[in-house]
Amino acid sequence: MYTCRKSYNKTKKAHKECKCAPSNNYKTMPWYPKKLRYHNCSSTPLNYCKNMPWYPKKLKYFNLPKSKCQCSPSAMNGMDTVFKPTQEGYPPEGASIFSFIGIMAYYFPGVSTTKPDGTDRFQSDVSRARQIWNFPIIPTRAVQLTQQQADVINLQQSDLTCSSDFLDRRARQLMASRRVSDSTRFYKDLITVWYVPFNTFERSSTVGCAWSNVGGPGSEYQHIIVTENANNSSNLSLLAHELGHIFFGTVPGQDNSDPTGPDITTLIQNENGTTTTITPSHSLAEDNVMYPTPRNNTVVERSQREKMASSRLVPIDILIPS
Repeated sequence: MYTCRKSYNKTKKAHKECKCAPSNNYKTMPWYPKKLRYHNCSSTPLNYCKNMPWYPKKLKYFNLPKSKCQCSPSAMNGMDTVFKPTQEGYPPEGASIFSFIGIMAYYFPGVSTTKPDGTDRFQSDVSRARQIWNFPIIPTRAVQLTQQQADVINLQQSDLTCSSDFLDRRARQLMASRRVSDSTRFYKDLITVWYVPFNTFERSSTVGCAWSNVGGPGSEYQHIIVTENANNSSNLSLLAHELGHIFFGTVPGQDNSDPTGPDITTLIQNENGTTTTITPSHSLAEDNVMYPTPRNNTVVERSQREKMASSRLVPIDILIPS
């Protein structure tokens, strides 16, 4: 049960509900602001909510359990905007409860941090992904690695392969270790994007790849690597595509297959005589964001949104608009 602190009682403004608010229905109480009803405070790690500008003063008078409303100072960088109306609309139409997915980024030295038009690269990539998936995907912090830190990792283009486990290369192990060591500052369920100073992956035209559930049970991290050739007007949907792989790969009890993809790996004959390989983790539709080469695609089907909503990275259930 929640009880009022003496300091609050002295104001003589206590609501009747203040005297007895069971922990399982505090979000339904008249004094609890609507904007907080759409946020799952328990999904973030440090006791910081009460210092945020959006946190109502009257709630500060309640003895809230430490496990109920905790927000990391680093993870909350700019996140207070989640609770303000925007042209993209929060919460999504038809959503019963509002939630969000957070992303952070690391820049290796020499990597472009802006788009060709001068806008912030990380912010622009996430904004595009948010529009495509119609879900609050929030950029938190971008970390610029120093040359010394990059030298320790010693990432080479030969380390960039999509066909192997993230931890099977020494450099990627060190990247993963860096992310784990930063988990005290950056919530571990933040998806991690690595911007690397190579045009493509090794011996291929691949410009991005995603790895879900990296690490042992209970300590899984999500990693995405993006190269320099992705930073142009022809690959605007790349991050949204890679996030799709993360979403599909973090649904409990399911594989990482795309609901709009083939049951088995399929070869598609193109008009120019080339072939496109489509695995079950990709969409068969050429205009879909999960097509093997997403380019600037924006289409996401309802079945894909439903699977995304089942990801364990989405802290609470949402209803998908019809």
